[in-house]
Amino acid sequence: MKINYVLLGLTLCGGGGGSSHVDDVTVPAPVMIQFTDGLTVLGEDKIHVSVDGVLRTLAAPDWQNNLAQHTARDHSYIARRDQSFVAIAGQFDDKPFVEVLGDLEPIGQARFLRYDGEIDIRHDNFQGSANIGLQVNLASETPRLTTYKSDLKIDVHASINSDGSFIDGFVTFERDQATLVGGFFNTDDARQNETLAGAFAGDAMYGTLVGQVAE
Repeated sequence: MKINYVLLGLTLCGGGGGSSHVDDVTVPAPVMIQFTDGLTVLGEDKIHVSVDGVLRTLAAPDWQNNLAQHTARDHSYIARRDQSFVAIAGQFDDKPFVEVLGDLEPIGQARFLRYDGEIDIRHDNFQGSANIGLQVNLASETPRLTTYKSDLKIDVHASINSDGSFIDGFVTFERDQATLVGGFFNTDDARQNETLAGAFAGDAMYGTLVGQVAE
């Protein structure tokens, strides 16, 4: 079972007609964003992931604009979060691990969608972020996610389950390939499949990606 803990900020303002003073009280936010499926925990102050069937504890994330990364003697990772998901990918003792937890959104009514995306990748020949254009053909018998443009010539492929999750996903860069997991996540109740997010990891690279429906 997955449990989400999300604490949001609150701003209180005092004062009214005839008042000469206004008091503002702000509660900082967010305090904690945590996703867990029982054993795996991706959160504000701790990260537990399964690596080759062994539960490992990673260094606590230092979130900067919803991104975190860490490099230590025995492990390294990059993570991305939003109010509806947390994605993490990395290597522990040179063994890849990848996990995406959150509120999956089932496939909607649209037949074809394009996404303006950003991919963060850690590879021997490139470490950083790049823009990527993604498209989803939901009209086919097997809905698929593919790349239609990329600054780094990165290929992204995945089939999509009816529940919105990626299956048989992979990312290819400079002939190296990594397993991709993720899916659609509910970030806008007024628009279906507004956001897709994923993480990927392999022997030669790891990273995260996110996309928003192109206007």
